Amino acid sequence: MTDASDTITISIPEGMCADLDRACRDRGIAPDELALDVLCEFLHAQRQERWSKIFAYGERRARDLGIKREDVERLIEEYREEAKTAQK
Repeated sequence: MTDASDTITISIPEGMCADLDRACRDRGIAPDELALDVLCEFLHAQRQERWSKIFAYGERRARDLGIKREDVERLIEEYREEAKTAQK
């Protein structure tokens, strides 16, 4: 079974075409494989950056609210109990 995929077309400067061809030939891979590898690395870095910002925000909010690590499990449990009560 193959993965579903979409096709996109990109334009690159002529000078880069020769460099791309050489790099692919040296590695024994097709240009689309190299492009996919690079894109995957870029998207992974973007996700990491996004999560880092989310965690930093959470840490700032916790600090501003005076919440410590040891408070987290208790606060989650309290929230869940309040949510259950509110649903009744």
